[in-house]
Formats: sequence, structure tokens, C-alpha cells
Amino acid sequence: MPLEAESSFQIGKAVGDYVISSLVSKGTNTSTWEATQVSVQRQVLVCSLDDAYLDDHETRAEFMADVRTKAAVDHPLIASILEAVNEGPFCFFAYEKITGEDLGELHDEGKTISPLHVARIIRNVSSACDQLETARVATLHISPHDIFVDPDYHCRISNLAVS
Repeated sequence: MPLEAESSFQIGKAVGDYVISSLVSKGTNTSTWEATQVSVQRQVLVCSLDDAYLDDHETRAEFMADVRTKAAVDHPLIASILEAVNEGPFCFFAYEKITGEDLGELHDEGKTISPLHVARIIRNVSSACDQLETARVATLHISPHDIFVDPDYHCRISNLAVS
């Protein structure tokens, strides 16, 4: 599906195979959106370089370098990159939306986790982080908001790799 000519992401608009549904967060020079990947009808997240930086070749190159590093991560507990686009007025990547609540949300809601499930979560997070460290992949610092737990206490981690 060709990209639309409009250069900014807007709720309800299609950008490639993605229909934007809501703004999730804003970073220094990026925005993260919830979207539907039309071809497979699944919810994903899309991180876009903000319009103000699209003509900044250095910022755009750094953004894409981080995307390439994230895409190279291959661990079942770490969110996968689905697609990257760096074409004309578009500079974004789509990645898997992890199901469940993050540990920060669980804490804020006053929910407790049994010692057995805590041990399993710590083991899984440690395994994923150890693989990244062994592969010498630089990452952002992990926070409780980067660790997601589903109703069965399986955990997954945001992709925090950076170039």
C-alpha cells in the first residue's frame, strides 16, 4: 500500500499499512502512536520522528540507526520491530504491542504478585537482559513501565536497544 502524501501522523489517517488510532506518548523528537496494521488486523505501536525533525538529516540518521539496532534484537521476550519506513516525509517504525499491564501500572493499582511469579518474572527479565549484554547491545535503562505481565504472569519486555 503506498504511503499517503500527508507528512504528519493524525488520528484516523492511514500511513502505509497502518491506521492511526491514538497518541500514546511524546518523546524529545518522536511520537508513539497506537495503530491498526490493516493487512493483518492487529494492534501495533508506531514510533514516528516528529515533523520538525524530518529535514534534520543527522537526527533522521540517528533515529534509523536506533531502529536497525532494535530490529536486530532477536529474543522471544523482547518486543519485535515489524517494519521501518524512511521515505520522503515519513520516518517511522512499527513494532509489536505487548499485551498485559506493565509493572508500574500493577504497582499503581496496588496489585500484588506472588513470590513464585515474581521469581519467574525476574528470571525472564534477567535472561533477556543477559542476552543483550552478551551480544553487546546498548540499551536504555529498564523501568517498571518496560516490563509487561499478562493475566497468566508471562512477561515481555519493551525493546530498549539503541545504536
